[in-house]
Amino acid sequence: MTDRRSVPAFDPVEDLEETTTDSPEKAVIRQFFGRWSARDLDAAFELTDPEGEWWHLTFGEKITLGEWAERVRRNQSLCSDPAVFTLGTMTQEGDRVSVLATMTSTFLDGRTYWNQYHYLIKVRNGRIVWGREFSDPRLSDEAFRDRSGAFWRQ
Repeated sequence: MTDRRSVPAFDPVEDLEETTTDSPEKAVIRQFFGRWSARDLDAAFELTDPEGEWWHLTFGEKITLGEWAERVRRNQSLCSDPAVFTLGTMTQEGDRVSVLATMTSTFLDGRTYWNQYHYLIKVRNGRIVWGREFSDPRLSDEAFRDRSGAFWRQ
């Protein structure tokens, strides 16, 4: 992709939050992204309801969490390194948690992909049941252009 980095929406050191006081909802979200970063997608998506709903700015449609999981798996197959998430500020109201994050991965051809995200996620009974994902579509479009596995083109 490109070596140009935009300024992250948070400082991963200064904005580091104490995790020992996490709510159960925040703990599930941290586990989800931790498992994804370890490339254990089966364990990550065990924390979701496959019938739940996901919406992503780039593909602009509501899909089930099960379908989203399959799209994530297809994208991961394009990468030599796992997608590694750094979570920033998390703010909670009821069962909804807002999460600022960055993600870095490396494609099979050696190019690095980096983007920053804002997630709004609902957790109920220990599982992610609903989500909204916002990222810079210019960065993802550039990174996945002409790649058949790019999940928003499925």
